[in-house]
Amino acid sequence: MKKRILAVILTIGMMFSLAACSGGKGASSNNNAAPESNKPAESADTSKEQKESNESFEIVIGHIVDEENTWHKASLKFKEIVEEKSQGRIKVTIYPNSTLGSEVDMLQSMLNGGGVDIVFTGETMQTYAEELGIIGMPYAITSPEHLKAVVEGEVGEELKEIMINSGFRPLAYFERGPRNITSNKKIMTPDDLKGFIIRTPQSPMTVAAFEAMGAKPTPMAFSEVFTSLQQGVIHGQENPLAMIRSGGLFEVQDYVIQSEHLRAWVYVTIAE
Repeated sequence: MKKRILAVILTIGMMFSLAACSGGKGASSNNNAAPESNKPAESADTSKEQKESNESFEIVIGHIVDEENTWHKASLKFKEIVEEKSQGRIKVTIYPNSTLGSEVDMLQSMLNGGGVDIVFTGETMQTYAEELGIIGMPYAITSPEHLKAVVEGEVGEELKEIMINSGFRPLAYFERGPRNITSNKKIMTPDDLKGFIIRTPQSPMTVAAFEAMGAKPTPMAFSEVFTSLQQGVIHGQENPLAMIRSGGLFEVQDYVIQSEHLRAWVYVTIAE
């Protein structure tokens, strides 16, 4: 059974990589019926394998973005491939828009067996291992080529081991666009950030970086950002253009400051 579970996990990893660039019982035999004389009796192992081959599973994916975002579209492609290749034995259910809670909530649910199987996570992993804060270090990654070399190289292997030791196994990763600041005023230099209340993810590295520029970083779930900007609770936020667009933040923010202060990635993770 362990080998079968491992095979499912490995299949998930391969299928998610393609997308990004429980239940039923088998029919039981009739113990009262005499076996046919010319047909060998099934061994216990064969019966067990047949039963396992008829089992069904559900994979629950939770993420924080809406249905227009590339994460969700990749999830839909993953669902299509998995359900087709498993001939319906594996059902994939997707919960977008922080339906199952914030990123941290879903990660904790994974660890506790709370019903979420796959979560996309990045610099928030610093909550579980300080070393993973490097994912959120501003200006550390300079280009898509640099990012690929880091994640798929020696450093990436070290980060993967830290993730696994924290209880999360990376199956694949998504490259994100560089993060930019949005606001209702022009920001031309770091001095313009003094006293600026900005939403950040729950990443101590990101918080420290904006504090160093005189801003007032306020970690909060992405699902709360639009309303908080609309009500003036925060002055701005920072995210890749894809999330700024899909989150409709242009409706409540006048400027995008092309700071490109962070090039990062998110891991597609499953609980170890």
